[in-house]
Amino acid sequence: MSTVNIFVIGNKQSFQVTIDVSGEEVPSDIEDLDLEKDEIRTLYTLGELKHVVIEKCKYTSDSVRIIHRGKTLTGDDSTRLSNFKFKEGDKIMCMGKPDPKKEVDPGEKLLVDYEKKKYQPYAESFAVLKEDLNQLCNNFLEGEKRMEMIKNTEKRIKSIEERGVKMLEELDGLVIFGDSTNDEQKQRNREKRKFIINRIQDKLNESDKLSYQLETYRYKVEHPDEGR
Repeated sequence: MSTVNIFVIGNKQSFQVTIDVSGEEVPSDIEDLDLEKDEIRTLYTLGELKHVVIEKCKYTSDSVRIIHRGKTLTGDDSTRLSNFKFKEGDKIMCMGKPDPKKEVDPGEKLLVDYEKKKYQPYAESFAVLKEDLNQLCNNFLEGEKRMEMIKNTEKRIKSIEERGVKMLEELDGLVIFGDSTNDEQKQRNREKRKFIINRIQDKLNESDKLSYQLETYRYKVEHPDEGR
């Protein structure tokens, strides 16, 4: 399969997509398009390209025009993109009527992006730390290696606590609505921010339990003859 990367520009948006230019049959086991992923799978048809443009550029479905080298792309949804002779690095200009139903409030988008780019990686790091601590407490290590791992885990717990506190400060400082934001949207944004804050606070509360778990384990290691 031969592919090229092209740039899509429209409605103040600019992004890159990969399209098939081989002309071969579309794979029978191809997955559905998932525009939530960081990388969209290879596109094969004009219908798929239109779908991406409509969703990414927030156009109404019946108004979109896709222009390549000065010509509007025409054909039905099954028309293969290989027919249009795209080359690596080509640009397509997209025009259409903005769909008010798809417009995302800037404050809401800010919070959604924060959750995806900041909170989710934080939660994943927390889950790894928790699992590593449980493994450590199963006594798989001995001697200096065990003490080194205890100290390292202690630093990781402190670091993840500091990271959580910093995120709370960042969320508190986010401007999530402006003078033109309606009351309903303001409330949604407040609730979204509170939701993320609560999740971070839950992690911070749990980190206290991790600290106690590590402290208890360290004491048992240093005082093997005492029960605690």
